[in-house]
Amino acid sequence: MSESAGGASSREGTSTRPRRALALVAALWLLALTPPAAAAAAEAAPDARLRARVEAHLASRRAELELLPYHLGLIDTVDSDRLVRALADVGFERRGDDLALGAAGAPEPHGGGILALLLEHWRPEGRAAGLDDAFLFAPNREALALRHLYDAYRRQLFLPVPGRRAESIAGDLPSSPRLPRMRFPFPSAGGIVETDSYALLGLLIAHESDPTAPWRNHVGQELSVDLLIGHVRDHYLADADRGAELADHTNLHRVALLLAYQRRFPDRLDPEPIRLHFLAHELALGDPKGTSDGTEVLGHRAESLGLLTANPEIRWSPEERQNVDAWLDALDRGPFHELDGIPLQHLCHLLRGLRLVAASWGRLP
Repeated sequence: MSESAGGASSREGTSTRPRRALALVAALWLLALTPPAAAAAAEAAPDARLRARVEAHLASRRAELELLPYHLGLIDTVDSDRLVRALADVGFERRGDDLALGAAGAPEPHGGGILALLLEHWRPEGRAAGLDDAFLFAPNREALALRHLYDAYRRQLFLPVPGRRAESIAGDLPSSPRLPRMRFPFPSAGGIVETDSYALLGLLIAHESDPTAPWRNHVGQELSVDLLIGHVRDHYLADADRGAELADHTNLHRVALLLAYQRRFPDRLDPEPIRLHFLAHELALGDPKGTSDGTEVLGHRAESLGLLTANPEIRWSPEERQNVDAWLDALDRGPFHELDGIPLQHLCHLLRGLRLVAASWGRLP
């Protein structure tokens, strides 16, 4: 079963000496492939030391990363054939017009995650997959068009209404911002399942041509991409669920979703309030709740920072640049000082952010 269907990397307590030797070899290999001018520019970025250590560490763990296709895809190419093999035990369950993916009687934990993997990394006949391509789900012995999954998932999205069970919403919308969630039957798991929706929201941003076009979900709500992302934006700016980022994984991806929406539909979202909120409320180490050492939350924050610095519509002051420099230096000296034992998933988010910061640093004031 793929990581999106429930796999996860664990902490390891083995000797670090062989890994450090491999890391040194990997670092020298990466340096040899870097043009001198690019290497000098990257070295000038504030995170150069941390980035080099993470690059080398992940290079030395490549075999393990191959088992984590979603996270590998954040930093490198995912081999299509290997992805198909990784999804060999993933099947679908159907009830009426509802479809859901999972394996061994367990639904995928993040709604839309496997569909996102297929649309982003599967290469049928050597080309990028589209919604009209059909993927053979081996446990079902049936090929299913990805569009059928996409359409079913859209109907499963809903906006929770406080104090109301989903089945009693009857088309009402919440009066305060809520993170969209997914709700679907999964018979082998014994009933109705509810998950986060960040992967599917990303797909909607990428595939819906009109963000205002409405559709009706299973609980009677009339939704659109614009409405859903508006709730994500207001939820983020209201600092909702502060300190409980892991209660709904979409919390960790709010900045990424908002910036993806702004890139696709630039006239519908101003990124400046997002940047200001991030600087005021997230550019601090602290001790995020819900995780033993904070590396999951901080890895995602580094990724959000990278996406913000890479956005050409966003401007930074010299003081803000210094704050970014100090924050990344604190990561290097603090929670990411020793990389052994940190789950590889967290490091992939961190590395993506560090790369984006390094690539954008030269244009900051």
